[in-house]
Amino acid sequence: MNTVFYLFNKSFKNINNLTIEELGEKIYDFFELCDNIKDSGDEIFKSNSIYEEQFFDNYALYEIMYKERGIALKPEHKRALLKLDHITKTSFNDVQMTEQLNETTESNLYGLLCFNRIETPDKIDSRLLISVQQDWYSFHRYYLYIFYISEESFFERCRKYFPELFFHERNRYALKTLSGGLELFSETIVSHLEKLNDEFRKYYNYQSIAQSIDKIIQAFCSANNIKGSLQGENHDQLYFEFYNTQTKTLEKICCDPHLKLRTPDRPGNTQRYENRIYFHQGKKGVQGGKILIGHIGEHL
Repeated sequence: MNTVFYLFNKSFKNINNLTIEELGEKIYDFFELCDNIKDSGDEIFKSNSIYEEQFFDNYALYEIMYKERGIALKPEHKRALLKLDHITKTSFNDVQMTEQLNETTESNLYGLLCFNRIETPDKIDSRLLISVQQDWYSFHRYYLYIFYISEESFFERCRKYFPELFFHERNRYALKTLSGGLELFSETIVSHLEKLNDEFRKYYNYQSIAQSIDKIIQAFCSANNIKGSLQGENHDQLYFEFYNTQTKTLEKICCDPHLKLRTPDRPGNTQRYENRIYFHQGKKGVQGGKILIGHIGEHL
């Protein structure tokens, strides 16, 4: 899969609602995002006309970068802005960039990188506009279910786009046990993993004092409108081995809490399924305290 993002010229226009200090911090954060995106293997392109955009306080972008006209950016913010020069050129303008979004396929994904959040142009899906790291995760999570992909690819991409979760290797094969198949449940799975990744830590912190995991699961599920509980029986199938960096041994951890995947993605399908996401809330010394995903598949 190849993913291309275009710097959207319009989003670099008239950034006048910030102080110079706030502008510098925004520049630093944005180009750090660009670095992270390139490090992931995704590509970024710019139009050379971006330098002419009236960027801040009536100064064009190139004037702030090279001519020091009235804008006293901190050295680290200036260095971050100069990273623009190292982004690959394209002959596309903003219109052509937005048209390219319609060429998205399973093998080639396209999005727009926006320095400033803007009104969605030309009825573009807002999920294709990237301004912060969370937007990038959401973009790729969206395409996890828009196109059908193999269980192997789904597993690999989940490891990449849910940074607060650690997926046990067995999920490569467990996904194939889903009743109804991955194609029928991919959006539901992504939605549930997203809530675990983004929201669960609001309810539980492995470093805090002892907490009732049963009550935490109830509160988390209620707030996020999903179904989940404890298995009630700690049978052998719920124990999975994870490496503990403190003891330097493999540790068997019980992934008792689970989210229930009963309703498939496709409307009109009224069949009740009994698929599950079994997880552990996280433990010190094990994968940096990440939430451990032991099994995504059939009910165990």
